[in-house]
Amino acid sequence: MFIRRHLVALLAVFSLIVGFTVGSTSIASAGVVATVPAAPTALDVYIGKGSATVYFTAGANGGSPITNYEYQLDGTGEWIARSPANAYQAVTITGLTNGTSYTVRLRAVNAIGAGTASASSASFTPLLRLLTPAQDGTVSILAGTGSSGTPTPGPAVNSALAGVNGLVVDASGNAYIADNSSNQVFKITSDGTLSVFAGTGAWFDRFSAPPAITPGPATSTDLPAPSALAVDAAGNLYVAVLSSRQVVKITPAGTLSIVAGTGTWFDPFEGPGPVLAPGPATSVDLSRPIGLAVDPAGNLYILDDGYHQVLKVATDGILSVIAGTGVQGGPTPGPATSSELLCPGGIAVDPSGNLY
Repeated sequence: MFIRRHLVALLAVFSLIVGFTVGSTSIASAGVVATVPAAPTALDVYIGKGSATVYFTAGANGGSPITNYEYQLDGTGEWIARSPANAYQAVTITGLTNGTSYTVRLRAVNAIGAGTASASSASFTPLLRLLTPAQDGTVSILAGTGSSGTPTPGPAVNSALAGVNGLVVDASGNAYIADNSSNQVFKITSDGTLSVFAGTGAWFDRFSAPPAITPGPATSTDLPAPSALAVDAAGNLYVAVLSSRQVVKITPAGTLSIVAGTGTWFDPFEGPGPVLAPGPATSVDLSRPIGLAVDPAGNLYILDDGYHQVLKVATDGILSVIAGTGVQGGPTPGPATSSELLCPGGIAVDPSGNLY
């Protein structure tokens, strides 16, 4: 009996020191009581085919390791735990309906329980325009009749297309097409309606100086040979205009501005081309901008195969070289600006800002 009483007393002292109470909702170490996790922040949603992946910044774990995350759609209803459970800062949600808008909230889970919910994400619309709603692999038509011709506003599948050279989809499910034969950019809404988003459609002689791009309403300016497209998180569209050797930005409201390139023309058959001089992006001559990408921080990347280099336009408008020496040749592992590039043909950036 004496031994038993002493064991009970020792256990009571141990529980006070360690701070572990059987049957309670708190776990403590060194006198600090653990709590549920804080809310995740900075939710960034990337749409897929009937799915979406949510990247985010984790909140404090409350003193107990985070073991999983749960999500809730549209701010109501049940919380769904990710399966299998893990603490990765990316939650993929499947089973969504293409063409339907959603918002999402997240919360972390630790040994204490589910934490504080995040604020709702921006609205997003899962969309896979090239597959049927059943997603059985059957190809369907997004736009075009199969005949070459001038695009016509209205149902996109009833419109001819001439020279599609770029395609991108924004977070709301709107598709944008760069048509370098009609010298315009077209928008296709999630209901399949095609409209002119930029460019007058004016023809120009490709062997002479192209018409100048005029900032302002995007449909009121010439766009001589639009090629690559990219879209940022705010829905701004970036267009590489090949013949004018410039990159323009078009807001969702349709206002166009120039973000890179002087528009200086040179005859490729007479003498050397432009010389790259990093600095304010609108004061730099571009050569052949054929690829664009925008990272999550809003930095713009330009693939210029005339210079055989990749250029970066920071959010302050300063252009710099981030890959390539300017000499054509095979890539060499190591510092990107010390490696030659050989006819780079495409560019992409992942959610972490890595460039490919």
